[in-house]
Amino acid sequence: MISTLSRGYDYTFGRLVLYSCDSVVAISKACKEFTLELAHVKKISVIYRGITPVVSHVERNKQSILIGFVGRLVDLK
Repeated sequence: MISTLSRGYDYTFGRLVLYSCDSVVAISKACKEFTLELAHVKKISVIYRGITPVVSHVERNKQSILIGFVGRLVDLK
């Protein structure tokens, strides 16, 4: 059920967003091919590991746990 909802989201809202973009940055060749299949965007760049980690010192409580995540959890494979 989640994969059906994800696919519906991609093919409605995702397609709408892609059609309104001037350019798209993909994180892999497979992501680029999926984007081309979804919406025929003219300008797609592929940048592997597109985010360079920025090391910064953040003062926080030593007993707290900090977890970060960018993306979405979908069973695609």
